[in-house]
Amino acid sequence: MGRPEISIIIPVYNVEAFIRKTIESVIAQSFTSWELILVDDGSPDSSGKICDEYASKYDRITVIHQLNQGVSAARNNGIDKAIGKYICFIDGDDYVDQTYLSSMREALGSHDAAYANVTHCYPEENRTAIAFAYTDGESISLQPAESDKIVKYAIIENGFPFAKLFRLDIIESHHLRFSQELSYHEDHIFVLDYLSKCKSIALTSDASYHYLHFSTASSLSKRNHPAKQLIRAAEILLPMVAEIISEYYITNSKYKRKLFTILGLNQILLAIKNKNAHEISAIGHAVRQHRWQFLSLYSPNHFIARLLPLMFMFHLDRFIKIYVSYASKKLH
Repeated sequence: MGRPEISIIIPVYNVEAFIRKTIESVIAQSFTSWELILVDDGSPDSSGKICDEYASKYDRITVIHQLNQGVSAARNNGIDKAIGKYICFIDGDDYVDQTYLSSMREALGSHDAAYANVTHCYPEENRTAIAFAYTDGESISLQPAESDKIVKYAIIENGFPFAKLFRLDIIESHHLRFSQELSYHEDHIFVLDYLSKCKSIALTSDASYHYLHFSTASSLSKRNHPAKQLIRAAEILLPMVAEIISEYYITNSKYKRKLFTILGLNQILLAIKNKNAHEISAIGHAVRQHRWQFLSLYSPNHFIARLLPLMFMFHLDRFIKIYVSYASKKLH
């Protein structure tokens, strides 16, 4: 087999109930110039064995077994192994339709990245929803920036590493990798970092990526992340947002507040859910460090979330745990 056009990277951890469907959905792709790199992140279940089973049957499938290091290390090891001209990602508990690769490759053309819509699947509720509203044939210039389109299509908010096609030469020439010091928003940081190196991106309306949501406690989206991790993510995201707003000439004040809120300021407060006295203290310190941003830019949806920074500013940290427990609302 010659050099594949697209390298597909799938991090694998404890997904024995899903990984067969994920792999089969890749094998069924209508676009055939691909290689699949499965990175088993020390799975204690049979996920790794299932991956080996497919690799023994298909020359285009490679398995990397590593000690448990997290999803960022798994994706990075996949990038290191990739030989395709382009990179795309799939999560080990999701699946894609036959057009996943073909629609993005067709849209890409001479652009630096392709963005596709995502189908959110809620099996327990028997419903789906399509994220974003990309249209076929649409492209967005980033240098010079078409700020209206960037805002219209929520390009900055889309931090999914999947349902995108990246150029490997851009990743390698700028030494782009997923941060292994973070377990939250590391994917969004990677995507924004890549975006900053692009001249233009293409959009496709195809929503062939199926992102599965479950209410189980093991779900990454349900996990409580340590305050240190969340605060570190905010420290990286806040200057990135400021640079993006300047570089892309974003002038809408309401939209700017939204970006600072969802990509930085919210992260500082999220660990309150842990209700740990030490972490509450760390959050209070971070809030006071970013006092002016919370006062001038923070615009969450919930009234309680608006009050919390003020309480921290008045050093009411010891009352926060009681207040949050009583309110029992999400801080998004």
